[in-house]
Amino acid sequence: MKKSKTILLISIFFVLSTQGLKAIWFSNDPPAFTKSIGVGNDVRGASLFLQSLSSFYLLLNESELSNGGIILPDNKKAKIVLDDLVNKLISSQDYLNALYIETSTTAIDSTSLSRLMAFDYDLFAKERKYNPYIMSKIKMYLSKGDVPGYIGTLLKSLDQNLSILKQLSGNLNSGISIPLERLQTLYDIMNDTMLSGYYASLIFALIK
Repeated sequence: MKKSKTILLISIFFVLSTQGLKAIWFSNDPPAFTKSIGVGNDVRGASLFLQSLSSFYLLLNESELSNGGIILPDNKKAKIVLDDLVNKLISSQDYLNALYIETSTTAIDSTSLSRLMAFDYDLFAKERKYNPYIMSKIKMYLSKGDVPGYIGTLLKSLDQNLSILKQLSGNLNSGISIPLERLQTLYDIMNDTMLSGYYASLIFALIK
């Protein structure tokens, strides 16, 4: 799982880079105005997602230590980690949902909006060798200035993550083992969610 360490480092930068999202709303507004708009929801949501990834790696570790990568129902530590992971993702989802509402009801700074719509997403992905599929999904929304729509895609991804995790938790409680393949599927979804947020946060930072 060498790739996990790379994604963990990316996650840390994702948390730091979300400051750029706030900047495109706040750049031309008086300080008092910033108090009512999404201050901290982006960072808190990203931070909790980072914490959920940390918990997920602990779950992967339980898989690594088990026979054949299978997590058995009697693995008490895996149950605790899984419950913690679900709770952190739910909290992250709550903050992102608050950010979605706030960005849906607040006008974006006109200069930043123009920069967002004029940004060369394809060139950005090509120069940095980023995943073109993930970037195309980001471009679909941000090139139109639809930041709430993009945040909605992150919320949808978190829904997918939570759906799988709750099913796995239910399986363990019902005496059903978790096969390695299910964890790999979950890893792919969480990885894509992380990369999407990371790419977008860099774009927000560049155009602020």
